[in-house]
Amino acid sequence: MMKNTLKTASVMLPALLLYCAGLSHAAIWGRGKVPAPRSQAPITVDGRLSDWPPGETYDASGLRFRALNDGESLCLSVSAHEAGAKALLTGEIRQDVALWFSDGKTRVWGLRLPFGALGVPVHGLPAGTVEPELLKVDGTAVSTSPLPANIEFGGEIPGRVPIYELKIPLAMLKSDDSRIHLDFVTSYASADLEQRMKERFEKAAERGGGQAGARPGLKPQGGMSGRGGGKMGGGKRGGGSGGGRGGARTRPEFPSTLEIRLSVQPDTKE
Repeated sequence: MMKNTLKTASVMLPALLLYCAGLSHAAIWGRGKVPAPRSQAPITVDGRLSDWPPGETYDASGLRFRALNDGESLCLSVSAHEAGAKALLTGEIRQDVALWFSDGKTRVWGLRLPFGALGVPVHGLPAGTVEPELLKVDGTAVSTSPLPANIEFGGEIPGRVPIYELKIPLAMLKSDDSRIHLDFVTSYASADLEQRMKERFEKAAERGGGQAGARPGLKPQGGMSGRGGGKMGGGKRGGGSGGGRGGARTRPEFPSTLEIRLSVQPDTKE
């Protein structure tokens, strides 16, 4: 039976948009390496990471990626730890979020959360508003369909940290030298929606006086890394210029779309 849940929290869009400046500079910078060690413990795909053992992560643009495998399936988690990234994963800025799997050369299939289908936001998203779609590529055409029963998806926002979890049969994933190529991509469903969101963003910035943190109770934050730099579990950081905290508060830029390219390497040893 397919497990397919997404629980979301209502968040005020203007305040989140004022935090999104760092996403406007996000860019591709090689492929981040995400190890997928063998795990004997069962993983429940429910958007909670309490059943995941300690392990390495790859951090980029406020997002954190982790992977495990049980010999039959690959488990992936994506979580957001900065305000701009949270706005992406909760759909507050209405960019569609997709995870694409490739054969090493071209994207073959993926999973998408079509937040753009909801149009310009008025209120927060109630639970179950958005259902993930399966994407398949045939030549230049992309088709959509419901997720098949052998793919599990779960997500929620415990403690205001958006988390997605996926469980996918390894047989579905083509690998190159034992590596699985994964692209995390955001996009606007149409130029019209992007323009309307940009206008909404600019109005929110004007109401905030051009400063991040205009909403009472939220602390100002700096921009996120500009080139998808990562951090592994040992504290090592990848390439890319980092956006610092503090400093002068400037008018935020409208967040552009984001693409993070990853290479997942399952460990098949018992």
